[in-house]
Amino acid sequence: MKKQVVLSAMVAVLSSVATIGIWTSITPASAGGSTQSISNITFVDAYSDVLTVDPGKFEYAQAFCPSGTHVTGGGFIVTGHNGLAVASVVKSFPSTPSADPNSFTVEVVDPEGASPVSFEAKADCIRLTLTVSASVP
Repeated sequence: MKKQVVLSAMVAVLSSVATIGIWTSITPASAGGSTQSISNITFVDAYSDVLTVDPGKFEYAQAFCPSGTHVTGGGFIVTGHNGLAVASVVKSFPSTPSADPNSFTVEVVDPEGASPVSFEAKADCIRLTLTVSASVP
């Protein structure tokens, strides 16, 4: 159920992005007589290694999208002793273009006195295939 909700949210976001960012720039009017369309959309999940955070410490994890894909968002999975985790995710963001534009970074802090927790970062990635056809008048 959790994956289905996340996928539905991604599809909604990507639909908005496609409508606003892509379709407005590839309409036949702006293409000068050529037609452009997205013929294939592929969603890929990428995960970081599982890291352990000891009490009173913090760690960063970074999930990298595969070559040819682009990060659209991400998230994290935090687990602790007996499946329970007492930790704080203090940062969760797509990495900056100057660092690595195709990754998602998460920082987790485990408070003093808590048990160690494990976590991993997840990057939501997309691959778009653009088809271009032109007609000669």
